Amino acid sequence: MANTQVKKTTAFLPVVAMVLSMLLYFPGGTFSTYSGLKASAEGVTFTATVGTAGVAADGSEGYASLIDGKYSSTDTSDYSKWCVTNFSSAYIIFSASEPILVTGYSIVTGNDNKTFTGRNPKSWTLYGCNDASANSEEGKDTTSWKVIDAVTDDEQLEDENYTKYVYDKLTGSTSTKYQYFKLEITATQGSDVMQMSEFILTHCVHEWEISDTIDPTCIKGGYDVNECSICHWQKKVPTAEAWGHDFGEDGLCTRCGVEDTTPKEPSVVNNVYQIGTAGELYWFAYKVNNDNSNFGSARAVLTADITVNSNLLGSMTFDAYGNVSNGTRFTSWTPIGNSVFNAYSGTFDGQNYTIRGLYFNDSTVNDVSLFGYNNGTVKNVSVVDSYFKGYKNVGGVCGFNGGTITSCYNTGTVSGTEPFVGGVCGYNDSSSIITNCHYDSTVYSGNAVGKDYATGTNAVGKITDDFKRGEVAYLLQSGQTAVNGIIPEVWGQTIGTDKSPVLGGEKVYATTGCVTYNNSSDTSKKEHKYDDNGFCACNGYESANLTTDKYNIDGVDGFDEVYEISNAGQLYWFAQLVNSRNTSVNAVLTDNITVNSNLLSSLEYDKEDNVTNGASFRSWTPIGTSHSIAYTGKFDGQNHTISGLYYYNTYSTIGIYIGLFGYVGDVGENVSVSNVGVVDSYFKAYNYVGGVCGRN
Repeated sequence: MANTQVKKTTAFLPVVAMVLSMLLYFPGGTFSTYSGLKASAEGVTFTATVGTAGVAADGSEGYASLIDGKYSSTDTSDYSKWCVTNFSSAYIIFSASEPILVTGYSIVTGNDNKTFTGRNPKSWTLYGCNDASANSEEGKDTTSWKVIDAVTDDEQLEDENYTKYVYDKLTGSTSTKYQYFKLEITATQGSDVMQMSEFILTHCVHEWEISDTIDPTCIKGGYDVNECSICHWQKKVPTAEAWGHDFGEDGLCTRCGVEDTTPKEPSVVNNVYQIGTAGELYWFAYKVNNDNSNFGSARAVLTADITVNSNLLGSMTFDAYGNVSNGTRFTSWTPIGNSVFNAYSGTFDGQNYTIRGLYFNDSTVNDVSLFGYNNGTVKNVSVVDSYFKGYKNVGGVCGFNGGTITSCYNTGTVSGTEPFVGGVCGYNDSSSIITNCHYDSTVYSGNAVGKDYATGTNAVGKITDDFKRGEVAYLLQSGQTAVNGIIPEVWGQTIGTDKSPVLGGEKVYATTGCVTYNNSSDTSKKEHKYDDNGFCACNGYESANLTTDKYNIDGVDGFDEVYEISNAGQLYWFAQLVNSRNTSVNAVLTDNITVNSNLLSSLEYDKEDNVTNGASFRSWTPIGTSHSIAYTGKFDGQNHTISGLYYYNTYSTIGIYIGLFGYVGDVGENVSVSNVGVVDSYFKAYNYVGGVCGRN
């Protein structure tokens, strides 16, 4: 799907959920789906997929002949055509090698039209779309098709042999690039036979201008971005090769600061490998995976933080299908213990250090994470700013666990075949142990463990704010096991400075009652103190007021239970209530609500239109997050507005069903969302993105 941004200032409209597409409105807001650099249209080829069979038994006059580029007016042995007998209607679906902007098309008559008259088409429609599922026999009747040109009672085609007729005044969509096409012929010039020699799409003849110049880096060559002044398509024109890294004695590149991942054997102390650089980590993984009989049970510790790809999650770009489009610029990772045959069975102690920027992207591979297949012990390690995409058994710390994982956390993203994906571990085998582990559920919204066949697993998802305010550091430290009767001071964090738990950070204390985290040893009981907008400093939300005698919201005799929402905190509380599987509760707005003031005017963007100051805003989690947690109640805005909602996540594993409401209702359910306006808000996600509702 192409990148779309919509900004409106229309007047207020009442809305009802079951007709969202017609009535819901989103004034003064922005929503978009993600796309990368637009592709060039040069060198386009076409492939026939399905269509009405031709008359010749050998297929030589079938639908594929219509776009084979082959016709001749001089060599009668070198022609091809599509010929359909007993004609009532006919169609062909075909694809381009990349999306193109159609500016016209030509029809070439058959080899013997002059002799056998009336075989030219008389009425037809040309369609285009970008839905890959339409490129099939089942996709013939999909609603994704958009009309490019429709012709009724044509008077241009004549009964001539091998004659090209040009159609360049299109009646339908002429400003959208399409990759898939359908031509339907509904009538001929009078014959019960239809034939054409060739159908030729024409597209923009580009006039290129340089719109941007990108300098080379250590790992990526420089290039000019050329943009067509007519249709605004873009292409990259290389201008310089990548510089290559210049590693110093400390193992860091003197230009970009990335660590050298060239395998390098670490030192050994008391039979324990001392891993302090990316190169040493890669060496250890290689030995476990390629000499497992000698290294599968090797012990190791981290002696320093390790970074492989700097700022990985912030530097990835995605295509319209959620695939990483700039993956070749990153150093790829091979998990430690990459299969059941090369399982890791030793003890790996991260000593509370961090491994940052691991990148694995292959949707055909199982057992993907820092550790792929673990039968040993992994403890005290954090995996940060990393990306793991595999097929099955994909996790933030371990893909398949047959051993023990303890006191670890992950703030990266994971992707694979659900449910074999987890924020901490993809698959936890029976009798295996996962304790005192956490993951950032803002980045990955699924479970801590995808498939968990063990009992007593203690792995919990936390949002980004929980990492920042010290909660995760406190929980990790609280889960430490005493050594000789003394709890070791392992996890700490300087509140307000460190964004997540760190080695050597200040001890974190928690208050009781209203739980807040601090470095001042304050553990006194506190009461919630909600501000005027319904938020508490502990990240808590003021509860909405439940009424039982004021609203008849379902139209049936008698009053209903309805929550009254008057501020932003209560709105967040209500979303949390629904998303905890209380999906049928009712609500009304009793006032206008503002979450982030003047949101759209305060957003800042980089040159690729990514928001750069998103952390400054309170993020929104939609009401109803999936089909299994769809909102099924009645929500009446009572003609009030909700301002300043902010959502930004384009990952395919989490950025779906996004709007004020994520997923509303199901077939046959009496659900409604009415009389509410969403203004001055921003939603950017992967799929099913709307101003009021992602999917209705």
